[in-house]
Formats: sequence, structure tokens, C-alpha cells
Amino acid sequence: DEAYVFCDSHYIREVFRNLINNAADAMVLLPEGHTRKLIITAALYENEIQIRIGDTGPGISPAIVDRLFEPFASTKPTKYNWGLGLSFVKRIVKSHDGKIEAANTSEGGAEFTIYFPILKSDSVKQSGEEKQRRWRDR
Repeated sequence: DEAYVFCDSHYIREVFRNLINNAADAMVLLPEGHTRKLIITAALYENEIQIRIGDTGPGISPAIVDRLFEPFASTKPTKYNWGLGLSFVKRIVKSHDGKIEAANTSEGGAEFTIYFPILKSDSVKQSGEEKQRRWRDR
């Protein structure tokens, strides 16, 4: 089966780059012998595609979980990070009519789940053109 979603490849690449880099950063300071895994899965449902990006790092700090997607929210030193990445990610996902959620896994890592609506095959061309117009008119 084929499924279509509207995505601007440049922006979606930035979403994945940011989430994958954050996962790698979270795992880099783990103690020796700790398993480091980046887990990416995708599932197709009737009306949406679900993409999960998870890691085996320390998980999302309780101190930041409520403002995780807000600008300047970060647990990294500001010398290396401004805390804008996840707010940018959320904005991009939302602009593609999607949504993003974050949670800690039972194994202790973090997992980000992205949902994008599937375009119906008969409306793919029309919907894609309409969304391109909306992007141009911003």
C-alpha cells in the first residue's frame, strides 16, 4: 500500500536531524557498558503515519518536561545550546498538520512520536498544491 503525506523535505530533514542529534547527545555521557541505541520506527494507520524516535539515554528531565517544546528550554549548557531545537521541531511538525509528543520510556530513555495525516490518493495533487500555496504566502 502507498500512503502520502505532505512534507517539505528540507524542513522534515531538520526535524529528524534535531531529534537524532538530541538522542545522540543524551547517550554520549552514559557510563561505560551502558547500551546505546537509537530506535526509529514507523507505522501506518488508516488516517495517519506515526514515526517514533527513541534512545536509551537518561530520558527527559522532570525539571524540563512541562516546557520541553518552548523556546530556550534546554538542559544542555547554553554555551553549546540555545534551547531552540525542539520548539523549532514542534513548529515544523505543526505546520505540516502533524503533532509531536515526548515521553520517557519504561527502559529509561526518551521517545518522540510524530504523527502526520495521510492524504487520500484522489486529493494528493490538489492538497499538495494548496499546501505549497500556503507555504509561499507566509
